[in-house]
Amino acid sequence: MDVGITGIAGPGGGTEEKPVGRVYIAVSYGNKTKSLECKFRGDHDRVRLWANQQALDMVHKQLM
Repeated sequence: MDVGITGIAGPGGGTEEKPVGRVYIAVSYGNKTKSLECKFRGDHDRVRLWANQQALDMVHKQLM
């Protein structure tokens, strides 16, 4: 299983096209790949926490 997370957690680095809090998550298992675009609010640590939680949830769903 492969998991990828990318995006901008902040506090800087965001643009109008790619605002802080926009995160992309992908999980690949066997011949299936699921991806998700998320928009999280909060500071750097909060965005990272929510992104990791969402990725773990996606992994869990793939394994069920």
